[in-house]
Amino acid sequence: MSCATVVAVRRAPQHDARRIVCRSDTWEFLRDLGQTFGWHPRGTTYVTSARQNPSAPEPIRHNYQPGGMHDSKRIEAADATEWASALQVAKRSPYFSGMMRAHIGLGRSSEQSLLNILDEFIQFAHDGAFVFSLCAEAELPTIA
Repeated sequence: MSCATVVAVRRAPQHDARRIVCRSDTWEFLRDLGQTFGWHPRGTTYVTSARQNPSAPEPIRHNYQPGGMHDSKRIEAADATEWASALQVAKRSPYFSGMMRAHIGLGRSSEQSLLNILDEFIQFAHDGAFVFSLCAEAELPTIA
């Protein structure tokens, strides 16, 4: 994988879609498309390997830019499902095909491959919380 690849992982056995891989420009398109159609991002948190102290303060919220292998971020369940719902609204919009063509014109994706990634991401995000980073699939922690 190139370092322009975003990997989102959920390693919970109750979910079928456990991994999404896309180029970083497609990740940004999914983020922007969701925001355009009503998603209000709540922010991500960095994944920590140590157990959190229950009395610890609320984690600081961050953006949706993927970090490197050791800077994985977590999207909470409600945020992920709201993002997926906004993407479903986008697909029904009369402006959707124009937005897709504009993105395709900037990158190397075909319309069908972008639609496939969009559909996979919608299903994946509807299942809830996940972690993501650049080129870091093997390093991402398990989400239960």
